[in-house]
Amino acid sequence: MVLSLRFHVVQYVDDPFLAEGRNVAILAFHGGRGHYRMLGVDGEKLTPSHFKSLSSKARDSVWAYREWVEWFRSLSNVRKVEQFEEAVARLEANNSGMVVASEGIIEMTNGYGDTSIEKNLEQKNSGMMFVSEGAIEFPNRYADISDAMNYLFKRLVRVPRISPALAFEDQLEEVLNQTEIPFAESFWSEPVEVEMVSEGEQEIVALEFSLLMAGDRPIGFNTLVLQGATQKSIARQIERIATTFRNAVRTGYLQPDHCVLLCDRVEEKHREMLARFSGIAEVMDVFDESTLRRIRKLAWPHS
Repeated sequence: MVLSLRFHVVQYVDDPFLAEGRNVAILAFHGGRGHYRMLGVDGEKLTPSHFKSLSSKARDSVWAYREWVEWFRSLSNVRKVEQFEEAVARLEANNSGMVVASEGIIEMTNGYGDTSIEKNLEQKNSGMMFVSEGAIEFPNRYADISDAMNYLFKRLVRVPRISPALAFEDQLEEVLNQTEIPFAESFWSEPVEVEMVSEGEQEIVALEFSLLMAGDRPIGFNTLVLQGATQKSIARQIERIATTFRNAVRTGYLQPDHCVLLCDRVEEKHREMLARFSGIAEVMDVFDESTLRRIRKLAWPHS
């Protein structure tokens, strides 16, 4: 028995004038429903850093990629081939963003093969998958649609390396979302500057935070990526952040336990430098399981 499957390759195109795209998704319709595989998507979980790694413009457009992911998910609920083909046609008409760049047909045997096709291959006791005019071995004797989609994605979509900075961003976003503080009206999710007056010296002091939860008992967050950074760079950032936290406490804007440094995977070589924050800030590793609980306790002390 031979299963034929028509598939579409979706690219992300940064610049329509350059028309250079990167494969990010595979689409197909089979068995009365749509199917897709997409970069950074594993079931219901989305890892944005895979897409953000493609280019600087992609990094700035991750919000749009989230919307595209939801749209692709909706295609898996399409039950009429006409609706699916209409959606594909819209992608084919695009010249930037998400674009259907090519299509092909694959055939999978049940392990015993198709005589007319096997003439072009060394016969092996396994299923065969064929893309366009070429042929590649599909190492599964009894393949199904899910196997085919997974294999096509692996063959046609290159997963980029995630930098430590992007991995940190993803983990920080996940942790904060679980604490629910991004949904508070007083939460600032972007870098913010607060000006305070030093009572003793009557000077204006600028306090810079990566994130801020304002209110009666504000919490100031600053971030520091340790992995992949040089000791010199880390030391320079620590000096700047420590100065901000000291000034925040000195001016009465924050209590020491409401100054929070969020960092990634603290190693032994970092501990001496991070000791600079002793007594002036809480140091939290976003990859540590205890960080979620600690932030929740700060943000919602009575819950």
